[in-house]
Amino acid sequence: MKKLIIAFLIFIASPVFAQELNPKQEERYNALGREIRCVVCQSEPVATSSAKIAIDMRDVIKERILAGDSDTQIRKYFAEHYGEYVLLRPQVNKVTYLLWLAPIFLLVFGVFFAMKNVTNKKLEEETLSDEELKQAEAIIKELE
Repeated sequence: MKKLIIAFLIFIASPVFAQELNPKQEERYNALGREIRCVVCQSEPVATSSAKIAIDMRDVIKERILAGDSDTQIRKYFAEHYGEYVLLRPQVNKVTYLLWLAPIFLLVFGVFFAMKNVTNKKLEEETLSDEELKQAEAIIKELE
């Protein structure tokens, strides 16, 4: 009886897995596979990963494309299930603004800090302390 039920379920489910992607859907499938990170591999997209979970993730991408989901919906699905980490190109939103803008702020701050230090060094080199002025005057008087 169990074998009959399993055979029946496979028979019913086989048309879902037998569906093929048309060329446009195949392009979307490949592009999404390159944009979604394998959660087991280190920074490897699911398109090139041979891990079992990457194969499962590619199957989910295919199923969602066949179901009519948009690319955005598919990315959102994976982000909800695995977190933003799964997206190789994370979305810009309220939470990630700081991450996107931090390099710019650090660069501006670094340039400002470097310019300030260079200016201070020049000022320190150009001005003499009172003691140095007295020494310089003494040397000049000796030379005269």
